[in-house]
Amino acid sequence: MKGTSVMWDYIREEQEALGRMLDDEALFETAGSVPELEAVYIVAHGSSYNASVVMSDFLSRYMRVRVYGYTPANFMHNCSSIKCEDRKHCMVVAISQTGTSRGLLEAAGLAKDMGFAVMGVTQVKDSPLTHLADRCLYLGCGDEESNAKTKGYSSTLLALMIFGLQYGLSHGKLEQEMYQAVLQELKQCVSRLDTAMDQVADWCKKSGFGCRMENLYVLGAGMNYGTAMEGQLKLMETMCIPTMFNDIEEFSHGMHRSINETSSVILLNTDNLYTELISATFSYLMNITDRVLMLYAGNGSVCGDKVLKLDYYPLTQSVLVLTMAIQVLSVYIPEAGGYDPNREANDDYTQYVHTRVS
Repeated sequence: MKGTSVMWDYIREEQEALGRMLDDEALFETAGSVPELEAVYIVAHGSSYNASVVMSDFLSRYMRVRVYGYTPANFMHNCSSIKCEDRKHCMVVAISQTGTSRGLLEAAGLAKDMGFAVMGVTQVKDSPLTHLADRCLYLGCGDEESNAKTKGYSSTLLALMIFGLQYGLSHGKLEQEMYQAVLQELKQCVSRLDTAMDQVADWCKKSGFGCRMENLYVLGAGMNYGTAMEGQLKLMETMCIPTMFNDIEEFSHGMHRSINETSSVILLNTDNLYTELISATFSYLMNITDRVLMLYAGNGSVCGDKVLKLDYYPLTQSVLVLTMAIQVLSVYIPEAGGYDPNREANDDYTQYVHTRVS
């Protein structure tokens, strides 16, 4: 079942949008033109902040620089370390799909006032962010008139990956062989996103997962700790229910005590990253609630009625395909329950507190 929500249209556009980005010479050129750095501070709200959590280690690994992620308020009021950085070798990356997020613009403006170069990551070429930033990586994903962003989030992930790879190659931090291997994996993954979308939707139809969802926990590890953050945000936005996320290692430090028969839990599992702990947690939870799902991207033999096996991309920890699965769940589950995932739910709050500039 694929319903009528506009979110389906945006998810269907992801494969083509991300494919265009991988062929965008200007995007690669801008990413490779960044001068030598020692540190990168990523500043972003919401899903864009989740993307920074996903990508921080990836960027650090391939760029060989220190990478930190901050929300705008935390950057402005709780980031004394930025004052210790060399202005010539530290850059602030400001992410906003629309380029109009008020808090993000204030944080980017502060960085500029402090003497740091700012690189914007945005969809809109003529926006307040583009006018403020020294250079921009453009997402090219098109408009997205939805409360829960999907294609814009995935495009942000890919833009940051291209940035890390191209910078690393341009500055001799990354060998050509590894550069080509990661790029080829990304191309292969993107070419199969439509297949992943259909696979997840078909599995949902057969399994009925989420039909009684009242509260949700999403658990991940590695890059997909950030995907767990995004998963809880997406289902919270579309189901309008309480949700939580955690690193699988931290789940036993208190959060496990709140699980009961009404709890829904999604576990993100990729090979070689806490697979044994995730599998043991999965088995334990199945004794408490039948509302458990493991999204498994690996080459192992993990299987079962509550396991959805996805393609495995080891160099990127299958982050794009797991993200696709989360996005499909976030629109399928509310529609299966008779809800519009993009329905109004305190929508006037953002206008009341003026979170965007015109």
